[in-house]
Formats: sequence, structure tokens, C-alpha cells
Amino acid sequence: MSKAQTAEWSWLAWARWKVKIPVNWRPLRVENRDSSGHLMLGDSEQATVQFKWWNPPTKGFDISRWLDKRLRSMGKKVRAEEEAPAAFRFDRSLWLPEVRTRKGAVSSVWYGYSARAPLVLEVVINCGAGPEVRDLAKNLLLPSLDVSAADAPTRWSVYDTSFESPPGYTIYKSRLHLGAISLFLENGRRQLMLCQVYPGTAALAKKPLETWLDISSLKGKWHSSAAMQGPAAVKVGAFSGLERAVTKRRPFPLGRLAQRHCVAVVAHDQALDRLLLAEHISPDTTESKFVSNAVRSMNWAHRERNEA
Repeated sequence: MSKAQTAEWSWLAWARWKVKIPVNWRPLRVENRDSSGHLMLGDSEQATVQFKWWNPPTKGFDISRWLDKRLRSMGKKVRAEEEAPAAFRFDRSLWLPEVRTRKGAVSSVWYGYSARAPLVLEVVINCGAGPEVRDLAKNLLLPSLDVSAADAPTRWSVYDTSFESPPGYTIYKSRLHLGAISLFLENGRRQLMLCQVYPGTAALAKKPLETWLDISSLKGKWHSSAAMQGPAAVKVGAFSGLERAVTKRRPFPLGRLAQRHCVAVVAHDQALDRLLLAEHISPDTTESKFVSNAVRSMNWAHRERNEA
């Protein structure tokens, strides 16, 4: 049995696509744009795989024409395999095992298109990184590629830290630090912050659980009203936590014209020793269940890997 088939793995999930990767591969760079993005993976020595994605128009987009154009741009010697990994999960896919650049570098390139996402995904494997990287990419990474529909929750997973966001929310910023992972998403004028801090016991030694509710993605000069709810003790699945609901307004004379309702929940997952935080900011009142569900769905990747 090959190393790729027995390798320890974790989920990498981002912007409606997910894939299994070796546990020693880490994101080196992540860029998020309005309808596209770029993520570079690598191990301790080199870059291994690059992901690029794009949300094409739902009408008038011809994936066959788009793929033909991409193939022609790579030169006449590039040949596609008849069967592409994970093809059954995508409406169209293309697998190019060997693509040589003008400078002589060799890579393998996979393309996939899903209409239900809608998403075009490009995966470039650095063949110069060695046979083990090619083996892991071909036998572990590519066969596990999958996407989620646009009207379904979006799953996120990086550094063995995972989140789930509701349909309609797109990422505009992320902070991927050792010991603290934060995602910032928006849906029109609504904002959602998802965050995990670890180890939780060390974080609580610095400041109590209630103080962690003060972490907010709402920047600028805002005045908080008296708390509408709490901070109150809440039960989020198996976790005990706190919830705070406040209304924030701009200074006079804009107070009545610019206000936001903010609901934040923090809980301590003692089994994983992590603080789980979520905050929703909206011009309208937010149901506390919406924010609690965001906390409850965190670390789905850890649970699924243990069940595999």
C-alpha cells in the first residue's frame, strides 16, 4: 500500500470546495476576491499544490469552450487523460498529467466545473516537488475533491480548524495565525465573524470568558446600548458558554440613521481545548439561535475524520 493511501490527512475546505490533504501540508498564501481566489499549499520545504477558483456567471457560461481555450494555451504537446479524478462529482473535468512550461518546469493540472456551486476549480500540482508529492496529490487529494451547492452551507477548514457558514455569506477577509483562526464573511449589510482561539485554557488564563465577547469585527466609532440579552449563560450543544446581544449606534447626529444589532456567542470546547466564537452584525435583529448554530457547527472536520 502506497504512502498516499496510508497518509494521515485532514480536510482543507474553502469557498465551497473541499479536499483531503496530508497533515503536514499547510496553506502558504490565501487570497480572497469577490468571485475568485487563490490558495497555495506547501510542506516544510516547498510549495506542493496551488488552487485557483472562480464563480462564473450562472447564465451564458460555456465550460467546454472555456476548457478548450485553456488547453490550447498550453501547447500542442499537452494531452488530456480520458478519465479525470473525481469526475463523477463535477459536471465537467479535465486532467492533464504533464504540462511543461517554457522554462522546463513540469506540473500536473486538473480542472473541474460544478454548475450547482457554481464554481470553476483549477488544481496545479508541482511535479518538481518529487514523486511522493505527485503520489499524494494523485491518490489522496484529487480523488477527494468535492463542492457544495450555492444554496447550501459553506464549509471551511484550515489547520485542522473548521467552520460552517450559512448560504449567501461570502468571505472578504481571513486571519490565519498560529493559535487563532478568524473568518470574516458578509451578506449584503450583514456581517458574520467566526473565530477559534487555542489552547483555550491559556486564553482563559489571560482573560475570562466574558471578555472574549468584546472581540468584534465592527470597526470605527460605535456606542453600545445596554445589553438586550446578557451576557447570559447559554448551552451550545455539549458546550457551556455566554451570549451577549447589543445595539450599536454611530455618534450623534447619525445614531438613528446608522445602527447595528450585534449578537455574539463564546463557548469553551474543553475536549479540544478551544474557545469558539461567533458574532453576527445586522441592521435587523438577529436570532440568537443563528449565532449559536454557527458555534455548534464548528470543528466538523475533526469529527468526520474521527468517524472515517
